[in-house]
Amino acid sequence: VWSSVYPASRDDLDRPLSIGRPISNVRLYILDRSGNPAPVGVQGELHIGGAGVARGYWQRPELTADRFIPDPFKQNGGRLYKTGDLAQYRPDGNIEFLGRIDHQVKIRGFRIELEEIEARLMAYPGVDEAVVLAREDQPGSKRLVAYIVGPGDAFLEETLRENLKTLLPDIMLPSAYVLLSQMPLTANGKIDRKALPEPDMTETAKNRYVAPSTDTEMALAAIWSEILGIERVGRHDDFFELGGHSLLATQLPFAVQKRFGIHLPLKNFFEMPTIVGQARLIDSGESSETWVDLEAEAALDPAIIPLPSASINVNVAARSVFLTGATGFLGAFLLAELLEQTQAEIYCLIRAADEQAALTRLQRQVGCYELQDGIDWSRVIAVCGDLSEPRLGLSSLRYDEIAGQVEVIYHNGALVNFVQPYKALKAANVLGTEEVLRLACLGKAKAIHYVSTLSVFSEASAINLQGYKENDEPNPSVNLANGYAQSKWVAEKLVTLARDRGLQATIYRPATVAGDSRSGIWNTEDFLCRLIKSCIQMGYAPAERIPMDMASVDYMSRAIVSLSLQPDSIGACFHLNHPTPAYSDELIDWFSRSGYRLHRIPYRDWVEKVVEIGQRNHKDFALLPLLPMFSDQSRDDASELLEEDSIRYDCSETQGVLSKLGIECALLDGELLTRYQAYFRRSGFVREPAYYQEKLF
Repeated sequence: VWSSVYPASRDDLDRPLSIGRPISNVRLYILDRSGNPAPVGVQGELHIGGAGVARGYWQRPELTADRFIPDPFKQNGGRLYKTGDLAQYRPDGNIEFLGRIDHQVKIRGFRIELEEIEARLMAYPGVDEAVVLAREDQPGSKRLVAYIVGPGDAFLEETLRENLKTLLPDIMLPSAYVLLSQMPLTANGKIDRKALPEPDMTETAKNRYVAPSTDTEMALAAIWSEILGIERVGRHDDFFELGGHSLLATQLPFAVQKRFGIHLPLKNFFEMPTIVGQARLIDSGESSETWVDLEAEAALDPAIIPLPSASINVNVAARSVFLTGATGFLGAFLLAELLEQTQAEIYCLIRAADEQAALTRLQRQVGCYELQDGIDWSRVIAVCGDLSEPRLGLSSLRYDEIAGQVEVIYHNGALVNFVQPYKALKAANVLGTEEVLRLACLGKAKAIHYVSTLSVFSEASAINLQGYKENDEPNPSVNLANGYAQSKWVAEKLVTLARDRGLQATIYRPATVAGDSRSGIWNTEDFLCRLIKSCIQMGYAPAERIPMDMASVDYMSRAIVSLSLQPDSIGACFHLNHPTPAYSDELIDWFSRSGYRLHRIPYRDWVEKVVEIGQRNHKDFALLPLLPMFSDQSRDDASELLEEDSIRYDCSETQGVLSKLGIECALLDGELLTRYQAYFRRSGFVREPAYYQEKLF
């Protein structure tokens, strides 16, 4: 019950209160995800050892085995209790509590910080208290529910919905809002999360109910009722506001085809989320495909005019740097490289409730990728902001400070979503880039290094045999892969327009970001990892020899920072893909040799397997969050993908520069694959081959 003590003083008035040091006969450890002690200033999970550790949970053997673990630091035995608390050591040796691990949840395959959503709600006028829970009131359907203490009217709920849509990605939007007069409290005065009520989605639907008026609308409402588990659906109701999400939406095209005999692409249901809108599509038999004029979208504000750039030094001399996207996979490695290769202090833009929470979130991500040993936190300044907001959501004080001090911007941040349409990604990816360019033209003259993507090129084959070259200009095309590629095309175009006006801008186009070639650490929530795991789960893999444009994250981060420090790089474009790309069969064969049972079938049949398993709604299926990418894929869509010996992207000029800098891209050989697989197993991402012999979907 009582494991640590701290004598508080007046010096603690201006900082979070410490929980101190362990009492006698108690040992406290802060451990990272790999079970290693976290250094000072780096967060980890608090573990308790010593004489006071209990035997376990009463009649809960599974929970006991999970939370009471062998003490690896005591030679003669003993156990540690995993508290579930996030904490970090202060320089003076005292411990600071940072929050609960269970406030980070997984919804439909994506990790979500509940505290970040709560902070957005609390910032809205009229909201006195806010709590967000991940509820699973219906088995297999986990959703976010927001509990609000405020004026208590429906208007607040509607305005909150609209406000959060502009601030958070779709996956972080609560599907239901419950207005309370006060929060339920425990005997200790803390919010009793277990006592928060289940939302009444039927009542939510009744409040704005307008009955369906046509046969199509009534039939479609019946489909929605079955999928969403609510009794009554009105013609103007929004599928996603009634608790729907992208995975439930994947059931709509199949249900509509079965009932009406017409196939509509899944993205139509995202673009037309109401009964009346979807019924109109069904009755007309036409797709609602919204054509986006990308050229028109790429209109840079005339007020964005670069300052005279004579004062810009070579980046190695920069004293202050601004980095976006630092909490992402590539972003965390960029932060580590910038700290290693420069002496600059680095402002990192992070979505959070306050700057302490921003730093905590950044430290958590850095710890996840085991980079904390190379981070000099005294040179890192975490600032609260958001790419999708005007002035990047920065406070006036911070905005002016960054504008006046920063000399170089590394714009790596973006909302990465391969399912949502362009309009859903525009605020963060396009308008956010425009705000970064605006910042680059204020205060002190700044160079900008923009991290784009190879996906800005059309899915069609390149004009020349060597593939798209670094200096080839990407043309807007209906063949761009998805809304994400479209948003990045427009953003890159804005950067080139600013460069034409005189801004010192450099563009980097990464391929798929693979794991660290040294440690094997990978962002296991990315597309390629999910693809690998889904093949293992199904026991099936494509038979074709598919080129894989990928390179390790450490290669990309080192290349970007090293290239940015070369004076000749200003105004250039670089392709960060492997000069000799690997092929899918090399990866699949290696996993097969490691004992995983993978039957090779034609790619088109494999896609049908993915869709079939996804429709069964297996919550552990790795590709479930990305099912829309496959459900709309026709049997002819993969023709370009399956060109065995085609070269998509030329990186010869980039390689020429990097070779002089001594930077090489690791080959996807057996040694590297062994490293990757070791991390997959160590992190629990995949299990031993024997597990899948009886657990195949």
